[in-house]
Amino acid sequence: AGILDQPLTHDEVIETTEKVKADFLRFVKAIVRNMAKN
Repeated sequence: AGILDQPLTHDEVIETTEKVKADFLRFVKAIVRNMAKN
């Protein structure tokens, strides 16, 4: 399930994860904070 005709390699997945992990962590922390308020 992707937009490419070929599957991603493990290295491509790791590279993308490294690029987005800080933003994703902020996103998850914001969700948890919001849940704690409600």
